[in-house]
Amino acid sequence: PAANTGASVMRLVRTAAATVLWIPLRTYQYVFRSQQQHDGPPSPLGDVALSLLLVLAYYPAHHAQLVNGVKEALHCLQDAAAAGDSEGGTGRFGTPMPAGGSGASISFSRLYDFFATGPASEASTLLLYTLLHGSKSFQEYVLVRSDPESLLVPVLQQLYKANKRRANHLYMLQIILLILSQDTSFSHNIHKVMLPGTVSWYRERLLHKVSLGSLVFIVLLRTAHQNVGQLQDLYLPTNTLAALANLAPQATSLHSHAAQRLVGLTVQLARRWLKLSQAARDPLAPPLQELQVPQEFLRILLEVINCILSLNLTRNPELVYALLHKQEAFGQLRGQQGLAEPAENLQVSRSCSAGSVQL
Repeated sequence: PAANTGASVMRLVRTAAATVLWIPLRTYQYVFRSQQQHDGPPSPLGDVALSLLLVLAYYPAHHAQLVNGVKEALHCLQDAAAAGDSEGGTGRFGTPMPAGGSGASISFSRLYDFFATGPASEASTLLLYTLLHGSKSFQEYVLVRSDPESLLVPVLQQLYKANKRRANHLYMLQIILLILSQDTSFSHNIHKVMLPGTVSWYRERLLHKVSLGSLVFIVLLRTAHQNVGQLQDLYLPTNTLAALANLAPQATSLHSHAAQRLVGLTVQLARRWLKLSQAARDPLAPPLQELQVPQEFLRILLEVINCILSLNLTRNPELVYALLHKQEAFGQLRGQQGLAEPAENLQVSRSCSAGSVQL
């Protein structure tokens, strides 16, 4: 009886473990509906299944050596199209398994379509962040897609409506863009994608004939402008400026509004930093701890502009025009400690650009 009891317990343990490990595929069946149901109303069961998946994936382990099986299963997902070409078997729910049994496989195409056309919820954003950050296979699939606008435009639209989002949601949206911006080919290709018509959800200005890369710049700069002014949450502007720094070497044919926003934010930070630095020279004034933060942000923006001009000067005439209109503000930064070098480089680039671009 003791042996039978032990065997029964082991069977229960194996069944429970198998059930937990196959939860991602069960959730996939509920969340990502068939093509015939794609245009129908949202599925409440799918929303609940997605929430359950995320709860299990981020449930903290009680011991440092324990591994979260659900999160590991998400990180090891493989594309069903690629797995079908290999000599893999068939999974428990009829999904092909890649050769070697390294992980379950699902349709990355349907997964991509879900993020592109599905609900703009915090749960779907968290799932996208989880897969891009942890699943190398899914990240590579996203980076080589020929339609990056399908995924990026909804993400940018959510980031644009920052006042309606919680801070955690904004963090995830920014990190998604930061992850994608780290790939050189992806950053280069988004400037080749021209968006049709106008960007209807952008209210500050009519954006017509704008590239996807310029739209990324515009939304990121708008987000940075909203957060740099207050400097209450340094995490948001830091991630935003880091993404801009990644995108700068491949920036070409920037839209006039993107160029004006980039120069305008830099001038705003320069004036604020000059005002704070002058106040800090007063011997009776208390030391200003916040002087270093705007200086670092200003230095990053100056380097972004320098990088664009040094690598793609003739391909960004709108940025040259915007700089020439604000050249007096940049002249005040020359000789300032910590900013002298990028300001001097910008002066040299601006002098060269004045002779290269016809006004």
